[in-house]
Amino acid sequence: MTATTEFLAMLIDNSTVPADVFRTLALASVREHLDKLCSRDDLTLDFALPPRLCSKALVQQLPPLPLAEPDAAPYPDYLRRLLIAAERRTHGGGLEVHALAEYALQDWPGLLECFQTLFEQNPGIASEPLIMALRNLGGVTAMGLASRMQEYLNHSHCEPLSADACVNDVLRWSARYFRYAIGAFERHAEPDDAIGRSFARWVVAQQNRIIQSEYDWRVVARTVDEELSAGNLVILCVIDALGAIHMDLVELELRQRLVDQSAPIIKPLFAPLPTITEIGKIGVLTGRDRPTPSTGYESALRERFADHLSAPGALQIVKSWRDFRQALSPQTRLLVCLDNRVDDDLHQCTEFRLHRERVRTVAAQLADLIAGWLLDAARFGVKATILITADHGATKVSRSSVPLPGAVPIERRLLQVSAAPEPVPEGYAYVAAGSQAGGWLIPHGRVSFGSTANLLHGGLTPEEVLIPFILIAQGAAQSLFALHLTPAEARCHAATKGWHATLCLMNSANETFFNLKAVAKYPFAGESQAIARLNPYETEPRIILNLTASIEQQGKTRVPFDLRYQPGDGAPFQTLAFELDLELGVHLIESTMAASDFNNFFDL
Repeated sequence: MTATTEFLAMLIDNSTVPADVFRTLALASVREHLDKLCSRDDLTLDFALPPRLCSKALVQQLPPLPLAEPDAAPYPDYLRRLLIAAERRTHGGGLEVHALAEYALQDWPGLLECFQTLFEQNPGIASEPLIMALRNLGGVTAMGLASRMQEYLNHSHCEPLSADACVNDVLRWSARYFRYAIGAFERHAEPDDAIGRSFARWVVAQQNRIIQSEYDWRVVARTVDEELSAGNLVILCVIDALGAIHMDLVELELRQRLVDQSAPIIKPLFAPLPTITEIGKIGVLTGRDRPTPSTGYESALRERFADHLSAPGALQIVKSWRDFRQALSPQTRLLVCLDNRVDDDLHQCTEFRLHRERVRTVAAQLADLIAGWLLDAARFGVKATILITADHGATKVSRSSVPLPGAVPIERRLLQVSAAPEPVPEGYAYVAAGSQAGGWLIPHGRVSFGSTANLLHGGLTPEEVLIPFILIAQGAAQSLFALHLTPAEARCHAATKGWHATLCLMNSANETFFNLKAVAKYPFAGESQAIARLNPYETEPRIILNLTASIEQQGKTRVPFDLRYQPGDGAPFQTLAFELDLELGVHLIESTMAASDFNNFFDL
């Protein structure tokens, strides 16, 4: 009754209008909320609040009263300052992150901008209560921020890797792990050590399986060899320390810059072990296992690709990104660009988020260079193939460890030993040095042998081991970056009508495609059964279809196909064109008639 009397007195006061009463009550409600937050979260005010203009008893009976940000001054500024102080308290565990939901008080642009900035700096502030509070505000900005936070929460965990996983399973798992790891690093935390150990044990135990796959680092040199053999100009960019965890940034920049020129093929590769520059870089360049670093890049490349680099000026090696653009000439067959900017940043950078920004800058500049190279190649009258890869990645560790007796720390992430230990110490993997004596002991865990101030490499975490493979070829825009249709068997055996063709369909990117079907084009006919779903990095090795022709065909023939698919479940159908060289076998009846005609030739 007291509150009701006070409210009626405000309304019948001749000096106020109802709109002023509403604003007074709304401001009083906001002020009371600030008081409650300070008391609950033990926050000390560095500013003075305006005096109360109505009683607590009245305010406590009020429903939420919306108020525009300019009309609420000075409270929006006070609330932002309290929010920043509360977010800082969550870092040390002094305040649970879900408590920040109470700070989403009104749909004020300044307040939402503050939430957004804090979330970008520390994604760990996301919580289900905060998402619900933002959605209750109802504004476009609030709903968008709530969606981003929900997406983050959906990817804020990752299960350990199964020891018997196949390579494709590991690559699908790595996509989840990278989303999880990026979130952990950006909130100044680290992925669960048990998850990293599960990957470390798998990657050491499954080296034979990795080598036999299309995701081994030796694929880079094989691709260079194939493209040189096809008469193409090859530009190979090896970006030191560019882990596959940053592949999303590079892909985004390439797609924005090269949208009208070529579609890239993008997939992760397993790097050489150990993940250090002196092993990885020359290994990736040449495809040779454990090469001797003292050989030098030029002599190693000339030896590896001797059949293609005999002409003067055929090989160009550039180590300064400022000279990349000018290095290409009409005589160039293989241009190798060694970019160390990302690696140089590791030795200075302490925050993973800032390191990601550096990678984004390098990727944007590289995309501009590629656009220029493609134009230069067209001007020279040659087809260009551009490859982007790395020697290893990098990670952040906060736990230091003491080196084993007799071992020498290398890159603060592994130990060099003069002989193979027997047995290998628990929690370590041993990698032999090849032709040299001894090798390296690499810890399964996320530890450093020395300072942990900067980003490091040399270990066995996914962000150190998995590197990007990006292939950009002129004239390949019609073949989507992910989908590749190839003959599983070059020879098509004759059927009653036509031939049996066996094709292979591979998805080499982290995307899912639906309702895929291979359809032969004129003068051929025939279509495969529909594939309901093709998951990331999945392969359908034997797609069998009955191929017929309206015009007589025989022998080695280029057969055109359309690959129809949906890029998303329920999305419109799209089509890719492929031309496959197939050996069309002779039909038995035709062969018999031909033999009969040949024999009749000799009859008298």
